[in-house]
Amino acid sequence: MACTDDGNGPVLAFGDAQGGGLFAPAAPKDQIALMGGDVVLVAPDGFCVDTRSKRRNFALMARCDVLGGDSQSSNAAPLAILTASVVPVADDTTLTETVAAERKDRVLDISDDDGLFLTRLKSDPPSDAFRNDFWRGSANVGVYVLRLGAYSAKGAPVLGPYGRVLLEESLTFTRAASQTSAAATN
Repeated sequence: MACTDDGNGPVLAFGDAQGGGLFAPAAPKDQIALMGGDVVLVAPDGFCVDTRSKRRNFALMARCDVLGGDSQSSNAAPLAILTASVVPVADDTTLTETVAAERKDRVLDISDDDGLFLTRLKSDPPSDAFRNDFWRGSANVGVYVLRLGAYSAKGAPVLGPYGRVLLEESLTFTRAASQTSAAATN
């Protein structure tokens, strides 16, 4: 996968640049509405939401420059993929049960700060392309539970404590933006 410029702006190439598979990415955004606008997902600093990945309750985030956005804001950000999924509280186990379930994996770090549950795990990642040292986080956002994951690619540096910062920023920013959105519609 590579980012090139075909004269009409950046395009993401899968395979070699001469082969097929080129497509123009949608403009990345620093935030996007999920669950019909009830949850406003906000990417951490240096990251953008991949608008092509958006579903009603799911989105991916990556460094803005990787998605064809501003490269200046991404300079200090690690090369990582963040996942976000949202479920109604009634459809989810409690946050405490979620964290307890993750303890089956090798937990490297865990915290519960102001309702933000964060765990750093050494376990099988969701894809073989990722390192087996990654972060997960969850928090209530209104009547929903927002679950995030932060993964670095095999061969890239381990996210380490920076994974916690990414998830804390996104969870905190998302809560604030979602509360502001809810207040504006009431």
